[in-house]
Amino acid sequence: MWLVDKGVNALGIYYWLRKLTTSKQWSRSISQYNLIRVCTANKPLKCLEWVGIDEMMRHMHVIRKDLNGGLQELIFEHLRKKAEKMKENYILLDKKMRSKIIGQRGDGVLERERVLGNFKWCTTEVEFSRSIVVWHLATEICYYVDKEDASNYVSTSKCLSEYMMYLLVIRPNMLSKGFIDEGYLNTLGGQRYADIIQSYREAPGYDTPRFQTSWKTDKSAVFGGHVLAKQLMESISKSKKRWEMIEEVWMEMLTYAAAHCPWKEHANQLRRGGELLTHVCFLMLHLGLSSQYEYRTFEDKRFSATNKR
Repeated sequence: MWLVDKGVNALGIYYWLRKLTTSKQWSRSISQYNLIRVCTANKPLKCLEWVGIDEMMRHMHVIRKDLNGGLQELIFEHLRKKAEKMKENYILLDKKMRSKIIGQRGDGVLERERVLGNFKWCTTEVEFSRSIVVWHLATEICYYVDKEDASNYVSTSKCLSEYMMYLLVIRPNMLSKGFIDEGYLNTLGGQRYADIIQSYREAPGYDTPRFQTSWKTDKSAVFGGHVLAKQLMESISKSKKRWEMIEEVWMEMLTYAAAHCPWKEHANQLRRGGELLTHVCFLMLHLGLSSQYEYRTFEDKRFSATNKR
């Protein structure tokens, strides 16, 4: 009954979930928003003055892609593996560990690859909205450099990156913390796309005093995007390995956002036909990937049933 405790009508959710399976409103597509291209192509709009831009103008720059079976399968497999990991270790898995698994937003794969210490500055040590911007810019830069690499990891990473950016700009209420109007993003305006991409070559290292001071004071997500792109390309020389990691970082960000989206916002999207993030959230609930989910052994259930008699 935890849904009721959360103020969510379980019957209402069930109704809308059933409706999504038959409704023609669900377009089975994924929205995309490329921050760099929007900002460089629309100088008169002063595109980064978020507060002053009418919502309709922001929507003009959203494109939609078909949600192909490959991406759906990738999302399912990612969640299935997390669910299996939790079930295999349920005896030793306390609530703190369970919350850590569900709360991974890029740090899970980085920790597994034993490189988290080098990437904490753009994951666990920074607010989620800023982390999305930094990884979005770095993904676009790496994509430009590796554009000849047509692997699925590259295309999926770019697709998820632009979807998360879409949520940040167009559906900020669906994220645990909505988009913050940060003046430092104005450094993107008035520049050419190619110049922004290529400027990563002059970026300092993430561990240099110059960058650390700027990162902690100016909070420059744009500067951080260049630094992260350079770090990814220099520390992981093999393109395939690099994109495997980038893809999984975005997958963790997607599932983190789905798990932390307010139920009210999921309900609002269901009325409009559904958002991918909401579908991911329901799949997570189905697989037991929720902080409220309790794994119970057969003996636990039998004991509980006996006490009720």
